Amino acid sequence: MIHRIESHAVMDEVSAWDPWPSGGRGLAIARQLDNLSEVAEASGPMRSWRMSDAVAVMEFAYVSREFPRGRQAWIWFRGEEGHRQVSAAAVLAARADD
Repeated sequence: MIHRIESHAVMDEVSAWDPWPSGGRGLAIARQLDNLSEVAEASGPMRSWRMSDAVAVMEFAYVSREFPRGRQAWIWFRGEEGHRQVSAAAVLAARADD
């Protein structure tokens, strides 16, 4: 339960940031982002957070009967530095698909 409370606190913090419009590619983009620290107190088996001063990533498992559960990621950024980092990760993710 503590992870859930802390996760909501992090979500509240990043709600003032800009969401990255990933178009369903959030997980691929998130996996290209380096230099993000895990927010251990907000992370658990179903949801994990990584962030820096300019970028935040919440990776989560879908609630379903399928196993293993599918995963997705939502990404937020703030400022020009955050936008630059996520843009570069999106380019790397697109290249990995080719």
